Amino acid sequence: MCVWHLLAAHLEPEILIVDEVLAVGDVAFQEKCLGKMGSVAQEGRTVLLVSHNMNSIKRLCSTAILLTDGKVEYVGSANSTIHKYLNKSSNKNTTWENDNYYNPCNYLKPLKLYARDRYGNIIQNSVSKNDQLIIVFEFDVQIKQRDLTIGVSVFDENNQHLFRTLHTDSKENINEELRVGNNIITCELPKDILNEGTYLIKLDGGIYKQSWDFNPFGDDDISIKIEVNGDFIVSKYWQNKRAGILAPKIHWEVE
Repeated sequence: MCVWHLLAAHLEPEILIVDEVLAVGDVAFQEKCLGKMGSVAQEGRTVLLVSHNMNSIKRLCSTAILLTDGKVEYVGSANSTIHKYLNKSSNKNTTWENDNYYNPCNYLKPLKLYARDRYGNIIQNSVSKNDQLIIVFEFDVQIKQRDLTIGVSVFDENNQHLFRTLHTDSKENINEELRVGNNIITCELPKDILNEGTYLIKLDGGIYKQSWDFNPFGDDDISIKIEVNGDFIVSKYWQNKRAGILAPKIHWEVE
């Protein structure tokens, strides 16, 4: 049992403040936390949950407060606050370019993050589910780092972290190919896996087991927005957005 479970069980506070507990741990741990918070709320006590996880807020909260730079921007029902937050987040562009961005490290300067199709065209708005989506990151290496791990994390429209991919995943010695000065790295996201909806692709990485300099969970993240549309139907039985977070097209055979 984690420390906050013990506190909630034995101190029985009238107001329980829980700060981003769902950003850590595995699924079982997170479910245990959600269950405990729900039972505390049902006992008539107040749970103040600080989180970027929209599904958890929908599940647990009746009222929500939107904070911006430490100040209250909006107070309302959980659904209306989430809607306002997502609309605010959706102002992100499909291309990020360095415009006096504060650089948290001295070894790498980010220049540009964007997505393109297989023909080299920059994605300006939406993309079809079965289109090839290529993420491009341009940066300056100022000091070469043997253990650099840089890539992206993908989040859905509810700010759920779907997956992370790093440039060292498929080629361990890839850093030997980087040079001091301008570099470009790319990755191809799997086709036919994302569901219809809005996705945020955020820069993620740092020095392996030393520093996490580009944190996709921070407020000053480097990110782009991609809309996946629904013109991907290949079967008359697949006519609407699929239930679930992802919607992979999986091959089936009769044997």
